[in-house]
Amino acid sequence: MGKIIPKPKFTKTLIRTVSHYHDDNSESLLHVNTTVYENERSGLNYQHVQLEDPSGEYQWITINSEAQAKELFRAIKSAGEEIGWFEND
Repeated sequence: MGKIIPKPKFTKTLIRTVSHYHDDNSESLLHVNTTVYENERSGLNYQHVQLEDPSGEYQWITINSEAQAKELFRAIKSAGEEIGWFEND
């Protein structure tokens, strides 16, 4: 029988990479991840969505709930409209 491998306490799964090329041909990346963290005390799994800048260490935003994600979508749309994005949407 094979070796038993313990279940990880934390997992992160890359869902999509969003890229943007600047006028100087440099690229900015944004990773959209799902994360699951197992709390040892409670035994519960906490699931999040993370937006991560992979170019630096510890540069991410954790979205903790569906309600927070919806509010973030609305905020991004409002901010984009302020600078002329989304005019034809």
